Amino acid sequence: MEADIYPRQAPDLADEIDGAIGEGSQFHETYGYYAQGVGPDTAILPKDWMTRVHRVQNNNTNGRAGYCLDVLDLFLAKAAAGRDKDREFCMALLEYCVFQRS
Repeated sequence: MEADIYPRQAPDLADEIDGAIGEGSQFHETYGYYAQGVGPDTAILPKDWMTRVHRVQNNNTNGRAGYCLDVLDLFLAKAAAGRDKDREFCMALLEYCVFQRS
């Protein structure tokens, strides 16, 4: 239902993201999901997290590139945050065995 977006090249755009497609926005009301603009200090991540991001670029992104945290880095950041919703997220990752590598 939500995605965090870190505009790395222009961190000052985080507030604009919240206003345009954030929680409670017309976008959220229309599509049922939203994004939150975040900054470099929003999550507690290992210093080398950028070396493990996954590039997403295809027809569904209209050729634009996005980068997603590696699932282990995401798990660790959520565990460090320690909110109820983060604990639920971590438990779901463990339950569905997303850490198994083939």
